[in-house]
Amino acid sequence: MIKRLKREETILMIVDVQERLIPAIHEGKLVARSCSVLAQAAQTLQIPVIVTEQYPEKLGATMPEIMGILDEYQPLSKKQFSSCTPEVMEVLKSTSERQTILLCGVEAHVCVQQTALDLLANNFDVFVARDAISSRTFANAEIGWQRIMRAGAIPVSVESALFELLQTADAPEFKDVHRLIK
Repeated sequence: MIKRLKREETILMIVDVQERLIPAIHEGKLVARSCSVLAQAAQTLQIPVIVTEQYPEKLGATMPEIMGILDEYQPLSKKQFSSCTPEVMEVLKSTSERQTILLCGVEAHVCVQQTALDLLANNFDVFVARDAISSRTFANAEIGWQRIMRAGAIPVSVESALFELLQTADAPEFKDVHRLIK
């Protein structure tokens, strides 16, 4: 069966896009912007969002351009590398009709990779936006990407994911979402 992103089945998960971490990330500003676009689109399309922060006392809060979009949302703090903490898994269980995760964030070879592997092991369909993940070095980002793909995740770009979630230019949200990627 060919897997597709469907808005009524999808959750956006933004992993560790934090103030002190992004400046050290290869193409960090682009990744933060791509994650912000996904967050804005998720709000427009009424897709639930989960945001995690790795050890925020040391790495800072989630980037303001993401948190400014998500109103009163509080990111879930963690120290383990995978975002599949007991708290996150509880949130995922409470939305059991949504078995598809659209994943983005940093670092591709550590937290994003371990999150993807855990989600796949828990029978979620995992789509990873290649232009919305990275690591401190390009080599590590590529290693993470390859490992995630070989484990069974589905590659997308931010733009391809958004058009797949919209399904048609007749969608009432089309213009609002299309503006995000211009």
